[in-house]
Order: sequence, then structure tokens, then C-alpha cells
Amino acid sequence: MNTAEYRVVHYLVEPILDWLRKHPQDPVAALEEAIDAIEDPAGWQMMVNALDSTEPPETPPFT
Repeated sequence: MNTAEYRVVHYLVEPILDWLRKHPQDPVAALEEAIDAIEDPAGWQMMVNALDSTEPPETPPFT
């Protein structure tokens, strides 16, 4: 097992299984609702555009 696999297994298995236990009927829909309820952080669209760009931005997207 490599380091990335270990970290996923070690840190995420318990919360994932807990989420599935708490949302037995439709865990995917419940997760989508929870994610949709989170507001985008400031400058989010600029960060997304910067990731899609092949050119470096004139100013960093996180300023």
C-alpha cells in the first residue's frame, strides 16, 4: 500500500462509513445536498478559470 492509499484508508474510511450509516436511503443525494449548501469561497470563479487557462494569470487568483 502506498502513502496515498494509506492516508485515504486511515483518515477517510471511518467518516465515509459513518456518512453511509447516517444516510441509508440515498447517501449520494444527501451528499449532493450537503455540498450544494456550501457557498463558493471568495474568488472561486477566478481560481477555476486559472486552472483551465494555459497562460499564467496576470495576478494570482487568490489575492
